[in-house]
Amino acid sequence: MKAKKFRSNKYLSVVRGESCLVCGSPPPVHAHHLRHSERRGMGQKVSDKFVVPLCWVCHSDCHTRGNESEWWALNGIDAIEWANNSFKGWRDENE
Repeated sequence: MKAKKFRSNKYLSVVRGESCLVCGSPPPVHAHHLRHSERRGMGQKVSDKFVVPLCWVCHSDCHTRGNESEWWALNGIDAIEWANNSFKGWRDENE
């Protein structure tokens, strides 16, 4: 039996209220699901706990580059670490 992925519109709204992780554009921004953070099936998004804030320009650039891990490395950002820290802080406040 597969573990159910975390889904939360409330948490996605919190992430959209942050500045863009790459360029610093102010909110509102997109909640980008980190495709390289966990295994997923074809056509499935990763868990909502692996989202980061990206403005529409950076979000589009990320999706058109192909290799997401490489794109984040080129920008010098550990997006998975940011997502883990953000989600942990949110969970600590909301439990």
